[in-house]
Amino acid sequence: MFEAFVLVCMWGQPQSPKNCEELKDTRGPYITKDQCLARVYEIVQEIPLYKPRMQPRGYRCDKFTPKAKKQRT
Repeated sequence: MFEAFVLVCMWGQPQSPKNCEELKDTRGPYITKDQCLARVYEIVQEIPLYKPRMQPRGYRCDKFTPKAKKQRT
């Protein structure tokens, strides 16, 4: 199972923590990596609607880890 994430940054600004944010998909997790990538492309297409001053700069599909098994550091 995979979770989708997209990195978006302000148009015309350097890629830094103050200019960027990570969007985490709320629909997943997805069974296959291909399904996760399809969701990433959906998110990228919707960015202008919800965050018009942001542009996609990266994405990832991480293996899903249930919260009960995640360790905080």
